[in-house]
Amino acid sequence: MGNNFIKYVKLLPLFRGEVGRGALGRAASLDETFNSMRIAMLFATIITLFTSCDKTKPTQEVTDLPISSGAVMFINEGNYTYGNASISYYNPINESFYEDIYQTQNSRPLGDVAQSMVSIGGYGYAVVNNSNKIEVVDLLDFKNVATITGLTSPRYMLPLGNGRAYVSDLYGDKLTIINTNNNTVTGTMTLPGWTEQMVLANGLAFVANYDSMRVEVIDPASDTKVSHIIVAGHPMEMVLDAQGQVWVLGQKDGTDAAALTRINPTNSSVEVTLNFPITESPSHLIADPNGANLYYLNTDGIYKLASTSNTLPPAPIIAKGTRNYYAIGISPDNTLLYASDALDFNQRSDVYTFDIATLSEVKQLKGGIITGGFYFYR
Repeated sequence: MGNNFIKYVKLLPLFRGEVGRGALGRAASLDETFNSMRIAMLFATIITLFTSCDKTKPTQEVTDLPISSGAVMFINEGNYTYGNASISYYNPINESFYEDIYQTQNSRPLGDVAQSMVSIGGYGYAVVNNSNKIEVVDLLDFKNVATITGLTSPRYMLPLGNGRAYVSDLYGDKLTIINTNNNTVTGTMTLPGWTEQMVLANGLAFVANYDSMRVEVIDPASDTKVSHIIVAGHPMEMVLDAQGQVWVLGQKDGTDAAALTRINPTNSSVEVTLNFPITESPSHLIADPNGANLYYLNTDGIYKLASTSNTLPPAPIIAKGTRNYYAIGISPDNTLLYASDALDFNQRSDVYTFDIATLSEVKQLKGGIITGGFYFYR
């Protein structure tokens, strides 16, 4: 696989399956980007034709999908414009595994670039970025119950309660408001910039705005912006810790170094900023189920940070080695850490599980193409 393609997909947060807007900036040379992508895709096609990989997919509907706490969905982005996004189901309790469960249960593909997934009231909401839609499934059997359309380039969904949710957007310069009772778009909020992950804290929605290098603070009661918080780096991922504090991972972009910022949601103030060296490109910030520890990927492996810490950890807890770690997740019982290896971004990803206590490797599984996230049943 071409080095340019790997660089774009791995190092630029935007390229979780797509191109056009990210660390290269709005004014970046699209001709150079797409020329590199065309060359890389040509190599990818040649590799696909002359190498073999496991493309076995279930052909019959699953009638006994084992739903239990700890079962996990692998959110497989697929290749941009190829329409091969998928979701895999794995239950570590009984070792059941189903590849491309959405296709199996609904007799149609999920779409183009699976970005994220959340659950609301027993239903799963799979955000399919380049298909401009959200697929809603019953989590008991993963059958489709609705498709939400009218979206520009959806990224993440934030449940607000009372049958409402926000959807962030890559290109739309807006947040979209969803009625989750009838799964329809009920309105939008103008919010210039590329918006990413969101959290709800102190009754307010905190929204990562990559372009502006700030966190937007929204009052869901009135759907109005009440303030914003300037942070270091270009914010993408956000989590809440055990103390209810908001952590933001600002990505490296050009000469702007990456940083972790801790925000007090009661007064929207920055309490701690942890700056990374300009040579490092951390990504995929998550918190454990209790919010006691944060985990993220960096150039040389998987890192762990206590939510009360005021300094960055000096070394990874799991070294990268020859792997290309792309996404991580933690089981609801806080016993297993999942990590995907996107390999060459063309064949199915490897997914590894590690014992949280000992950090020893437990199991190796297969995801879909570009496993970019994990959704856990709770």
